[in-house]
Order: sequence, then structure tokens, then C-alpha cells
Amino acid sequence: MGPDLTNLVSHSGPLTLADWNLVATNLGGQARRSFEDLQAELAFRLDPVAQEFDLDQTVSEVREDARAVRRLATLLRTDPNSLQAQLQATHGRTLLGNYVSQLRSESATALDKEDDDEEVGVDVAEKSPGRADRAARDDASPAMSLGELLRPALAVVDASSGWPTKGTLTVDSQTFDVAIYARRIGGSARGRHLERRFQNPAQGTPIIDDPNRHELLLGIWQEQGPGRTVIVAFDPYRRMGRTTRFSMFMPLSLLEEAADTGFATHDNTSGETLYAFRPENIDRYVQAMISEGIWTTSKAKAAEHQATPTTTTAATWSVAHSSQLNIRPQVGMYAAFARLNYKPWFALAEFIDNSIQSFLSNKQRLADAGHAGPLVIDVNIDDNEIAITDRAGGIAWVDFPRAFSPATPPTDATGLSEFGLGMKAAACWFAKKWTVRTSALGEPVQRTVIFNIPAIMRSGAEVLPIETTTARESDHFTVVTLTDLRVRPKGRTLAKIKDHLQSIYRVLINEGIVKLRVTTAGSVEELSYDPPKLLDAPYYKTRNASSRLWRQTFDVDFGDRKVTGWVGILEKGSHVHAGFSVFRRRRLIEGSVGEAYKPSALFGTPNSFASQRVIGEMFVEGFDVSHTKDGIQWGGYEDELLDKIWRQINSPDCPLLDQANGYRARKTADQLPKDFGANALADAFEAIADAGTSKAISEVAATPPAAEVDQASPSPEPKAVLQQREHVLVLPWEGSSIRVVLQLVQDQAADFFVAAIEKSVTSEEVLTVRLNLDHRFSIAFINDNEQALQPILRILAALALSERMARKSGISHTSIVRSGANKILNALSVEHS
Repeated sequence: MGPDLTNLVSHSGPLTLADWNLVATNLGGQARRSFEDLQAELAFRLDPVAQEFDLDQTVSEVREDARAVRRLATLLRTDPNSLQAQLQATHGRTLLGNYVSQLRSESATALDKEDDDEEVGVDVAEKSPGRADRAARDDASPAMSLGELLRPALAVVDASSGWPTKGTLTVDSQTFDVAIYARRIGGSARGRHLERRFQNPAQGTPIIDDPNRHELLLGIWQEQGPGRTVIVAFDPYRRMGRTTRFSMFMPLSLLEEAADTGFATHDNTSGETLYAFRPENIDRYVQAMISEGIWTTSKAKAAEHQATPTTTTAATWSVAHSSQLNIRPQVGMYAAFARLNYKPWFALAEFIDNSIQSFLSNKQRLADAGHAGPLVIDVNIDDNEIAITDRAGGIAWVDFPRAFSPATPPTDATGLSEFGLGMKAAACWFAKKWTVRTSALGEPVQRTVIFNIPAIMRSGAEVLPIETTTARESDHFTVVTLTDLRVRPKGRTLAKIKDHLQSIYRVLINEGIVKLRVTTAGSVEELSYDPPKLLDAPYYKTRNASSRLWRQTFDVDFGDRKVTGWVGILEKGSHVHAGFSVFRRRRLIEGSVGEAYKPSALFGTPNSFASQRVIGEMFVEGFDVSHTKDGIQWGGYEDELLDKIWRQINSPDCPLLDQANGYRARKTADQLPKDFGANALADAFEAIADAGTSKAISEVAATPPAAEVDQASPSPEPKAVLQQREHVLVLPWEGSSIRVVLQLVQDQAADFFVAAIEKSVTSEEVLTVRLNLDHRFSIAFINDNEQALQPILRILAALALSERMARKSGISHTSIVRSGANKILNALSVEHS
């Protein structure tokens, strides 16, 4: 490339027609591409925007996504509202890369250090070789890049426009004529930082069916440097002849897994399998196409001799040790594991435990090799497959017999892997078939073992083959793949798996030791744990006391056993989140989301305030755990432990349990959420509408009516109606009907409970029942506990209907009971210490 073109590539402003003519002159026929494709390549800037966005998408695609606009504004260091207005004023077909370049040329402030260097004339290649490599890579066309990446397997015979590139691909001594449609993989257009996108060049660039060639649709990902280049193969036949612009999205975890392990697959929501691999593993993709019958000999030039496995130093080294795994003594145990009483999240945790322990055991060696952490673990859950991938130390050859032998504990059982059961038991519980692919740190070989449990049981096999291939010296990973599933997590279970895993590993995640990502339905999420908000308030028995944070630590020492931790009061009560989370070796054992440990000695009955408000964490040492790691075995210490904790958290200096049971939030109506009470109103009306309830009301109302006495006058309108529900109830008085209206109101001057009888414009009788959330009684006892509304609303509805029936039956002064109750409730609203 000439110097003029080099300067043009580093140019930060918009490109003129003369600029494009210069490009065409310099590139000539060597790698001539379409105008739009070339424009996109040169617009691909080495900056944070290019890391998260595909710069050859149009402005119209970006401005319709509010999240994408906000993220782009952050990267461009501008106001989101201002950016949205600018995007709306820009022609929708403008490429994002051109828009960003134009924005830079108009801005007085450079957006990143690279631009600062270019503006002052610093030679970027001289300043940073890494940048020079990246700049050269991004200037090269996909066709040229593929030729270099896949050499010597790929021989390019016609680069043409690069869409397609024609050539021959030689794999395992077989030669295939291919037409490769290739593009770079960039950031997601949807503002999702854990997602990446492939897009074809433009409208009117279809994939053409060549009867003499195999079509490949390949994306090139080099975001993390040339040493971590990944090629992603999509299904070209799904898009054959398509003339419109299309995009394919993939999780970042797929690309990183392929970069780390050499090969990975992902099933997207359309049922398409994406193959991601390092360039040297193109043969694995081709073999997959052949084995699936997608590639046939009709498009291949078969070699004169059969393909033979390539012999490598690494493969020879591994085979010299062994090519088989002995499973004879434990065959029956594998089948028995399917009957274990696991929950999906605890079964998945067995694999994650092994990954974390491998990382911790090899921490210094990994750090010396440049992989100090955090450890990245990917859990990918599809309809038909579950895969767990880590970048820990891998399974070393000397550990192979123990790793796959049930009930053979590791030499050091003081970590998260202690029984020698976890991986085997969880895998057999989940699936009938499972595969382990691993490469150990310092061993340049990849080993794969396949466990097909039904086949093993039928054949009585005593050994399993170990498939061995070469690997990079720097590889260190383990991939466990579960297929032919017995347990298929779906729907709400997937959400629960994420909730539980982020709870189980919250300590290790927050300490920065582990990064845990879960991919479901094609979408990846990095798990994180936010600690609960604790109550900051005065002690309820002390008037005018200063506020304090209600959190107290404890420490109980039994000599060879120890329990430490803390207890607090939730700012807002929650049955799901209240209770103890019990940890052992920094991993949660008992007390995950909705399954907290709530001993009655501290929490009382399930409906107590303490049961809704008290939360805490226990860290135990010296206690055993169940073999499925979902329960602590207290061994007779539990009662004494709870008594000692009680004394430390409910002392005169810290009456935490007393505060949990006696404190009231004292929320006025305007402090409540807008939907407060909506569920309680719906519950009350469902109860009123029930056939049994209506029958009971009819029976009570069966007394012959008398002259009305003491007809209640309409009550004054409340200051505000916060929530309202209506129900038409037909009562047996001369065939008339009555409309019941329940209201939650806000009025400091009104009574707690109002029942008003009025006539509508259609002469229909209307009974309005109001509960005042700004009354002293509500503030003291209801507004911090929405569940209390349900029974209270039912009681008030029953009292109001009874009052109306009594009046219809001739009883005078029926409202006197309600009036007296309201006055008494004013007095009862005051708590006495």
C-alpha cells in the first residue's frame, strides 16, 4: 500500500470522491471490492466505538434503539439527547463509520489518544507495534485476510471482490473447491456489550449457488488481537439468493471460547448452529459438514488415497502414555447417579466448583503464564445441550484416572473439590451422554473422552478411548458438554438458575476471582450480585433516637469448628430474600434465593416480622457438607450455635431481633409505590365474586326488607384515590343490584374506614368502601406490609355489606358501630413501650 493510501486510512474526517479514486487506484484488481464494502473497511476505526458497534450499519439502525444511542453517546462523550437529535437529522442511510468520522472532524476535542497522536503527526506504527498490526489487519480485505489466516489449507485462485473469494481448500488430504463469502465481525447494533454481529456487504449482494463449489459464509473476529483470531461459520444455504441486507448476532462468549479452546459451537434462536474455531481448526468444521451430510462428493475433488490422521509431536507424546481410560470398577455407579436428588443449579455448581478449584490450585502457574484472572466460566444452556467451559488449569494427564473415577477424592480435599463425585454425578444426572475436552497447562495436547452411559451399560465396556489431538502450548481449558439430556431447563427454571448461581458464587464474584457468564436462548448475561439494602433507622422503643444501620457481626468458636458472619435487617421486608446464607470455603452451601436457612430460634414463626426482615451470612469452618453440597451437617452443634448467635445480635447494645419484630416503617401514603395495594384489591374482589361468598351474602340478606331508617348521607370525597376496583354484586332485594367500589385513599383528615351508600345516575345503588392509607393506623401497621391489606380489605368489605343489610332490614343508626371503631382505632394507632 502506498504512502498516500496509508495517510488516507488514518484520516479522521469524511472521505471525498477524490479520496475514493485514490483508493481504487492503489488497490487495483488485487483485492477490488464494492464501493460500499471498501468504504466500510476504511471507516472501521480502532477505537472504543468499533469495539461495540458495527460501523458499516446505517444511522437509521442505530437511532431506533434507545439503548444503542445511550451507549454510543457514552463512547463519543456526548449528551444522549443531543446525539439522538443529531442522528434524527442525519440521513438514515449514512454509515455509522462515516457519521463518527464526520463528528470527529467537527469536534474540537479528540475522542481517543490514537486521534491525538494522528493530529500531531505521531507515527502510530512506530509508537505501538500492536496498533500497527491492528491497523494493517483492518486495512486488509476479508478475502486477503482469509488467504493469510488459512494458509496453507486455502489456496486463493480468484479474490475478485471478496464476495465471494474462490479457491481450493485442502483438509486431511482431500481437496474441495470453495466459494467463500467473508466479512469482519463487529460490535452489536443493539448496544449489547456481550454481543457481536456479522453483516453482509449491502443490498443486492446475494450468495450464489455454484454447482461446482462448496459455499462458505465466514465471519472474521480479531477484536482481541491476531493471536486470538476466530473464524465463525454460518449456514450459507439458509441465505442463498437473498438480496436484502441481513445480520447474524452471536454472543461474545462463543468467540472467546473458540479463541481459548480452539473450537466451539452455538445454537441460536433460529435453530442454526454456528461454528467458531481458530484458523488452524478449519478441518474440524469441514469434517462436521461432511459427517452431517451437508458437504457431498458432488462438489469435492476426492483425493486418490484415503485421508489419514496427521501425526504430531503432541499426539505421539500423549499416546505414548495411554490411549484408553479404565472405567471397569465403577461402571454401575455412573447409571446410579441419574437417581440423585439434585436441583439444576446445584448440579451445574459441581462443574463450576471443579473449574474454580483448578484455577486456585494452578493460580501461580497461570499467573506466570500471563493468566492471573479472573477465571472466566461460560455456561451455555440450549434446548438439547448444556456446555460448561472454563479457562483454568485443565485436567493434567497424571490426574486423568482420578478425575474420571467416581468417589476418588483429590489428593488435596480442602478445596471446593473434595469427594471425587461432583462432575461425574452431575453429568449423569443431567444427561445420558457427556463429553469432556481438555488441555492442561504446559501439555501441548488436547484430550477428549466421551461417556455414553446407556451404550457403556449395554456393552459392559471396561475402557473408553481417549481422543488426542495437538494443541497450542499456551492452551489451558476444560469443556464439559452434556447431550441427550434427561433434565432440560426451560422457562422460569432458566431464570432461577441465574439467580441461584450468582447467589452461590457471590463471594468469589465480588472478590474478582470468578467471572461467570450464562447463555440462554442465544443471549449471554454476566452474573453479578448486589448486596441487600439494610435498614437505617432509630430503635423503635426510643423516642427521638438517632438513626443507625442495623447490621451486627458475630463470631462463635467451638475450637475445631468456627462460625462467623453478620446479621442485618432488610430495609424492605421480603420472604424470598430474608434468612441466612451459609457459606463454606467461600461457596454458598445453603440459603440461596428463596431457600434461605431460617431456624425458628432466631426467626420465629414463618409469618413473623423477623422471618420477613432478618438477613445474614454465615461462614462455617470445620463442618462437613452433604455429598450434593446443598446442606451443612451441624453434628449436634446447631442449637448451641444459634443460642450464641442470638446473644450476640440481641444484646442491650444491639437489640436487632427486637427491632426486626417491633419496628414499623411509618410510611405515609405519598411514600408508597404507585401500585401499592393493587394486588390486595384484586384479591378482595375475587373473594367477593366467588359463588360461595355471593350465596352467603344472599342468605344473610333473606330477611324481609322494612322501611329504610338512618339512610347514610354521601361521604365527602377523599383528598386522593390511590387505587380503585369495582364489582357489581346482585343481591335479592326486589331484583336490584348493587355496585361495590373498593378504594385505597390518601386523606390525613379522614377516618380509617368509610362506607358510603349513594345512588348513581341510573339509580343503581353504589356502596363505596374506603381504606385510608394516610390514617395513623395504616402508617403504623399496614404501609410497610402490603400483605396485611388482603385480610383487612376482606373484613372491611364484609362489615360494609353487613351495615348496608342491617339498614335495609330496618335497624336504626347502623353507622354508629363504624364511627366508634374509627375513634377507637385512633387510640390504638399509638404504640406504647
